[in-house]
Amino acid sequence: MNRLEAQATLTRAIATSVAARLHQSKHEYFRLQCEVAKERIKRSVQKLLDCSKIPDESSFQRIGNMFLLKRHLLNIILFVHENDPEVTKPRWNAIKLVEDLVEDDTNEWMEILDYIQTMKNPHYLN
Repeated sequence: MNRLEAQATLTRAIATSVAARLHQSKHEYFRLQCEVAKERIKRSVQKLLDCSKIPDESSFQRIGNMFLLKRHLLNIILFVHENDPEVTKPRWNAIKLVEDLVEDDTNEWMEILDYIQTMKNPHYLN
């Protein structure tokens, strides 16, 4: 859980930085829709922050929500990067780190889910 929260904090910081730099974009969409894009990022950051406040007794829900919200926010960041790398350039090393960690986490979660499904039904993978 601590690892996930650390990744969520880093992702929020990256997203906030990217949102602040959107007005400098050379991409027409981001220049024209700068405020809309900033608002979407801000809402996603707030949802991720709210998710960290879910009580510990709901840890499975908290983990799932945090994982999905972090992944959603990272997808927005990567979309911005693909369309205008200059906006994300100052944070690219941190973005790459979070992206790699998300891939590792996704693989681990899928292995755990496969294991649980196999335990419930031994013929699950057949």
